[in-house]
Amino acid sequence: MRRRRLEPVAVLDALSDVRDGLRGRLSLRDAVVRAGRRPGSVLRALVPELASGTPIVAALTRAARTTPSAELSLALLVLAVSARAGGDPLPSVAAVTERLRRRTAGEREARAITTQARLTARALLLLTPGFAGLVALLDPRGFVHSLGSPAVRIGLGAGIVLQVAGGWWVSRIMAAPVATVPSRMRRLPLVRAVARVAVGPSDEAGRVAGQVAHAADAMALVIDAGMAPAQAVGAVARAIPAPTGDALRAVAAACHAGVPLKDALRRSVRDLPGTAPHRLGHAIASSVRLGVPLARTLRTLSDELRETEASRVEEAVRAASVRVLVPVALCILPAFVLAGLVPLLLTGLEGISL
Repeated sequence: MRRRRLEPVAVLDALSDVRDGLRGRLSLRDAVVRAGRRPGSVLRALVPELASGTPIVAALTRAARTTPSAELSLALLVLAVSARAGGDPLPSVAAVTERLRRRTAGEREARAITTQARLTARALLLLTPGFAGLVALLDPRGFVHSLGSPAVRIGLGAGIVLQVAGGWWVSRIMAAPVATVPSRMRRLPLVRAVARVAVGPSDEAGRVAGQVAHAADAMALVIDAGMAPAQAVGAVARAIPAPTGDALRAVAAACHAGVPLKDALRRSVRDLPGTAPHRLGHAIASSVRLGVPLARTLRTLSDELRETEASRVEEAVRAASVRVLVPVALCILPAFVLAGLVPLLLTGLEGISL
């Protein structure tokens, strides 16, 4: 089943409620129930199950496996691992809350970087309909009369087609820099070749680096909560999109079959683009060899990859701002001429001839 993304703010609010309940000396069960009873809470489905006496580890694990949200699934998984390990769950809840807060802030910053370019693209898209609307408003009778001409109707129809095509083209170019998951259609060789020319090259290595950063951060959380590293890989793989998520699931399967974690990682990530997957394998192997806490190593790697990803987005936005001139020249400006200027000129010429 394809995962639907819940609003990250809603997940963050629910986790903050759980954290506040734990700080108020509530048990984890009571804190989750209290947070789930708030209107619109993403934890509301857990309330009847926990209130009926279902063990909290079983309830949280089941919810983590069935929720359509990757963010919520990871949060519930950390809570379940923490509850199974015993002890104070507050550090784990605070850590996953802070992680989601930082990730949400990073995504907001990435969208802010593209704001100016997107506003410019929208202004260009409004050029043709805005001008045509202005002409119709200033001279409605002449505009309606001009529609009786076959040439005007043909030009108007062609202009509308070009405007729609240009709008789609521009939207694809502007969405590419911050896309974390490529569309399924783009995985087809022919579609990938056409998209490379029309939208620009797909930075698959950059997307994989962002996914690896997410995976490293998530693994650090569940390891700190008490899960073994090999189990942590399989646990977080469900929250990571392809292709990194598929590679991590292969790692988990190999570990279950008895292959050491570092060997399974080296085999499964070698076909992924970029250096980030190999840095993940190297970080884990080095941590095991040197006896360094793995969670700390994974967080350091995640921070480094996120800094690199931020630089990649900035460069991609600058490139997209230049690349967007192509659909403007090939679609939007011809649409402006055909749907805006041609009816006006023909109406004027008819008036002069009369």
